[in-house]
Formats: sequence, structure tokens, C-alpha cells
Amino acid sequence: MLRAMNMCLFQTLDLTVNGPSKNFLTRKLEEWYTNEVRKQVSNSKSINDIEVLLKFLILYKLGHWLIWLSAQQSV
Repeated sequence: MLRAMNMCLFQTLDLTVNGPSKNFLTRKLEEWYTNEVRKQVSNSKSINDIEVLLKFLILYKLGHWLIWLSAQQSV
């Protein structure tokens, strides 16, 4: 049986690849969402009327971020 404290030895990708990749994508999503809300507020929209469409746009942005991320990791 593996002890919890030894599991990190078998999860090196979480530390070297998956963790940084997840942090990058989370940061990019937060930046994008914040900018979308900021644009609508600057156009004098009420906070209750703000609507950010996440369907196609986020998939489009996510695709660009994943391409950029894979290019950075292959260097």
C-alpha cells in the first residue's frame, strides 16, 4: 500500500506539466472573462445586464491558448 506522502513520487507530471498548464489556462480564462465584463461595464451596461457568452467563444479562446501552451512546452 502506498502512503499519501509518497504519492507525489508517482505524480511528477502534476508538478512539472499538468500543474503549470492548469494554472496557465485558469489565469487566461480569468483574464478573458474579466476583460469581457470590463468591456460591457465600460459601455454603460448595468451590472445586472452583463452577459458573457461562454459557448463558442471560450472554446475558440481555449484552442488558441492550448496551441500557445504546446508550442511553449516543446521549446
